[in-house]
Amino acid sequence: MLRYRQAGSGHVPLRSKLLGRRLDQMRQAANLGEFKLVHSRCHPLKGNRMGKWSADLDGPYGLLFEPVLSDSVLETHDISAFTVIRILQVGVNTHE
Repeated sequence: MLRYRQAGSGHVPLRSKLLGRRLDQMRQAANLGEFKLVHSRCHPLKGNRMGKWSADLDGPYGLLFEPVLSDSVLETHDISAFTVIRILQVGVNTHE
């Protein structure tokens, strides 16, 4: 099961049913590669957000997250190796 952790403290505002659906899809996925197959609008970001990923919610807004490297996965380009992600922000416009 792909596990996720919220970065920082405080409340992350929920964005309708789509956020719940994405979180359910993440819980059911064995790893990031499997989640990407289920949710085709999941993609790595570029530029100053390199290393972070976005799963689209509505319009240009998405769920911003990053894979968490474990001791067994120090550096890899194989997204199926990532089984833990850290949720960074909900409802961010990643197209800006």
